[in-house]
Amino acid sequence: MQIISINTLGLSIVDTINLIYALTVLDLPEYDRYNNISTWRILIMNYIIINVPPYPFFVFSGDALYRPGDFHRKRSGIDCFDLLFVEYGSLHMKIENSHFHVKANDALIIPPDMMHEAYKVCEEKTHFHWLHFDVAGPYQISHTFNNDIKPQQILSGKKNYTGTLVLPIFQSISETDAADIIQVMTRLESLSNNRYVQSSLLKKDGNFNTPLQQQAQFLNVISYFTVPDEQQKAQEIAPMLMRYLQVRYATDISLNDMAKIANCHPTHVIRCFNKRYGVTPAKALMNIRLQQAKRLLETTDLTCEKIAYEVGLSSSSYFSRLFKKHYMMTPNDCRNARLTTP
Repeated sequence: MQIISINTLGLSIVDTINLIYALTVLDLPEYDRYNNISTWRILIMNYIIINVPPYPFFVFSGDALYRPGDFHRKRSGIDCFDLLFVEYGSLHMKIENSHFHVKANDALIIPPDMMHEAYKVCEEKTHFHWLHFDVAGPYQISHTFNNDIKPQQILSGKKNYTGTLVLPIFQSISETDAADIIQVMTRLESLSNNRYVQSSLLKKDGNFNTPLQQQAQFLNVISYFTVPDEQQKAQEIAPMLMRYLQVRYATDISLNDMAKIANCHPTHVIRCFNKRYGVTPAKALMNIRLQQAKRLLETTDLTCEKIAYEVGLSSSSYFSRLFKKHYMMTPNDCRNARLTTP
């Protein structure tokens, strides 16, 4: 087994947290864990970040109707973004080593040059829309909204005209917005693939939009998938810190520690956790510790004192009280249930 030193990778503290999370919590295959650092990036990086202007531009689009048993074929080397939007049914898609179950009203954006394919055939009649688009400037894929790209100096002295477009790689859309998206995407589509009729793409009739009209409609579609500026910071803090807790639950973690990592006030950390998960950071940490303790009770013969120490709790008596309150049974009852199960 090849062992790599995380310190030699030149990662920030946030990237280091996420790499440890990928290696320990996600349980990647050995090759991916130790030899292919780019693999974990797509597993934990959830956003496409584009500096604007220039804005993304439309290439072409179409739709497809799959029968049960059909599947999206393996593709790679596509040098633009590929947006998939399911109208009904579902697709089982894999991007590199990440799996996505794309259901009705779900959107998946596949970055350029990334291998993608179905990991499972369609189980029902599935209609989806696809759209290819590209960018003229730089972009990055990240686990947060932090942008490391230097803004392009296109509009000299016009700082207020520059901004960031953030697109989640995978997301679910409300039914109301989905209906609007489908209506606009249908007007843009020039190709179609109906597996009930033919196996290859056919040109659609009736698409008479000018390139400028196509671009306007495309930007209208993209606007439904972007993350509003005011939501970006709150949405990035909670998941990043949750990964930190899942990795470091056995250590002494304070609210101030998390605030320093997120570079914000402790009160804002609490607010972000409540908004995203409906619990405080302290409650989230305790839930993780108790889940790990239950796993140890069910899979090992460690004493309660040792388990308490392993999950970061101060004493076995404190652990027992918390465990009984959370699971409505004592640690010994939990272990005995395992022993008596056939």
